[in-house]
Amino acid sequence: MRKRSLRGVNEHFDPGNGLTRAMEGFEDPADVTFYKTAHNAFTDTGLDRWLRGRGVSRLWISGIRTEQCCETTTRVASDLGYAVDFVSEATLTFAMQRGARTFSASDIRETSPSGWG
Repeated sequence: MRKRSLRGVNEHFDPGNGLTRAMEGFEDPADVTFYKTAHNAFTDTGLDRWLRGRGVSRLWISGIRTEQCCETTTRVASDLGYAVDFVSEATLTFAMQRGARTFSASDIRETSPSGWG
């Protein structure tokens, strides 16, 4: 899943702006590519329709920003009726600062529902 800019939102992930590029030597054999504009992979992407059209009913979720994109995609997928496996070992997040406090990636993962396992 790739993010595409929508009215200035998520411009860092827009493949047309030159800030991102495919890894050298990486061949992407994907049948289809969906561009996301929200914190989840379903809003306005057509992914749900594509998955259902192929009889997919179970998803494995992994990715970057455990507490944002991964968890939001998981919740939306569950709301849509998919059986979901959240692969916390295959997610990543970064330290964040709120006011004077810095939360480490470990802090975030431990307090996130995905870390309650």
